[in-house]
Amino acid sequence: MKSEIKLSCILLLMGMSCPCWADFTVTKVGDSVVDPTALTAKRTHPYYGGVCVNAVHQQQDAVVTQGKHQYVGYYDAERRVCMARRKLPAGQWRIIRFTDYGFTSNDDHCTISIGLCPKDGTLHLAWGAHNGALTYRVSHRGVATHPDSVTWEASLFGPIIAELEKGKPPASLCYPRFWQTPDGGLQFGYRIGNAGAGVRWLVDYDADTGTWMNTRQIDSGLQGTYEDALAKTTSRSSYPNGYDYGPLGRLHVTWVWSTEVGPHDLMYAYSEDRGKTWLNNQGQALTTPINMDSPGIEVVDIDERYGPQNQQS
Repeated sequence: MKSEIKLSCILLLMGMSCPCWADFTVTKVGDSVVDPTALTAKRTHPYYGGVCVNAVHQQQDAVVTQGKHQYVGYYDAERRVCMARRKLPAGQWRIIRFTDYGFTSNDDHCTISIGLCPKDGTLHLAWGAHNGALTYRVSHRGVATHPDSVTWEASLFGPIIAELEKGKPPASLCYPRFWQTPDGGLQFGYRIGNAGAGVRWLVDYDADTGTWMNTRQIDSGLQGTYEDALAKTTSRSSYPNGYDYGPLGRLHVTWVWSTEVGPHDLMYAYSEDRGKTWLNNQGQALTTPINMDSPGIEVVDIDERYGPQNQQS
């Protein structure tokens, strides 16, 4: 459903229409409160930090579903990392409150992302990083694929670790995010560098061995020059809306480039080999890493004067 919504929005922005859009409806079936005392915080910075660090626009994903169970990651009022689950459609939320980490910031960039690997039934959590060290933990195998056979408690998860692929700890990362592959695997993406000079990376999870591998760069904000009425810039970062696989097994991504002046343009690329190589709107292979000068990736020309926000929020 998420992919259909995103695709339709892209087509509408291009001045096209989607034949499936008229037949697409969403019906609300009810409300469910996970935790009435989840964290809210006071804004302490003019550009970031605010009342909400849970379920914000740069998060992928705050909620994941596997079979008849649903999972949510968030910070509670005591600033603990929490993992909640319920049985659909209206089961009671049961909450794990991890006591080995305390969230000390009010920075709403430091979201919690959940990954779920159907192949081995592991749940993955990454959180707390805005140009900081990775904080990550993973559950035992089978927790998500055999939920009724386990007691929902903190002992299902391993300790906090600071690297994915062994010997390659990411330095000073931002925006951790997980997404599933069509074969039931899992991938992880993140950015290294600040808003005006960032590089995005991707890592594969091997469900057979329970290890991460193939750490690789997928884009760079350090190449190319952009100029509009506001400024001329030579560096930037990509802000993706999300990485999602479509029904043909392609990995799709849309994003804006964001300079120190502000975000601009709507971009698109896709991959047919799990993000090892990328293609543009015309199906032409792009030189990796994707950058400002990569041909055929712009969908809509939007300069910084129009004020698009990160992730088109």
